[in-house]
Amino acid sequence: MIDIYYSFEDVPEEKYRLFILVDILRASSVVCLLHSKGAERIYFEDDLNNAFKLKEEVNAVILGEIGGERPAGFDLGNSPYEIMNADIRTKDFVHFTTNGTPLFKRFAGRKAVIGSFLNAAAVSGAVTGDTAFILAGTKGGPAYEDLYYAGYIASRFRRSVHGRLCTKAFSLYMKFRYMPGGLFSRTSNGRNLVALKKCNDISMSLRTDSVSMLPVIGKDRHGVFSSVVS
Repeated sequence: MIDIYYSFEDVPEEKYRLFILVDILRASSVVCLLHSKGAERIYFEDDLNNAFKLKEEVNAVILGEIGGERPAGFDLGNSPYEIMNADIRTKDFVHFTTNGTPLFKRFAGRKAVIGSFLNAAAVSGAVTGDTAFILAGTKGGPAYEDLYYAGYIASRFRRSVHGRLCTKAFSLYMKFRYMPGGLFSRTSNGRNLVALKKCNDISMSLRTDSVSMLPVIGKDRHGVFSSVVS
């Protein structure tokens, strides 16, 4: 069975064998790209001061966004286009964003993976048994690019899809499956990226099956992170 949730606060966690964490624009896409370029651990923070402290603690590159823009003192933005074109030599990163990283931190200690269009095939291959998509959303509400993605993955398991949100996600995918860029540029996060002249991030986030990595959530003494299990 596959279910979809807008908020992790509503999830009956004991019910599911796997959680797929989604923030398409742009944290999920950035994480997948970083791992594809050799990142070993990406630590997630939801507090700016703690993010800077952790950067020093683990000698990491810090990246992320506030209001869609790279904060002062950060090495990289929360931009898949920027990551794709960056010379990545560091193994450890600290990632701070508005919506995605708080969600990722919440699922420490659970069987959770990070999903994007970039690693859609890997995510589909991981779905076994009862699975829940947890969507990061934006400003406390739904992000329709996340819902579209859940519909895209769920369409591969149509007989296992249940619930009102799954039906809505599948319908959204079917409506825009031939023009997802048109949908993405009109969502709240998409409009913000267009206004910031970051349309390349939308295009990059839609590059389906361009990486094979499946980032898995873990935790150590430094904090919650993603890594790729070989």
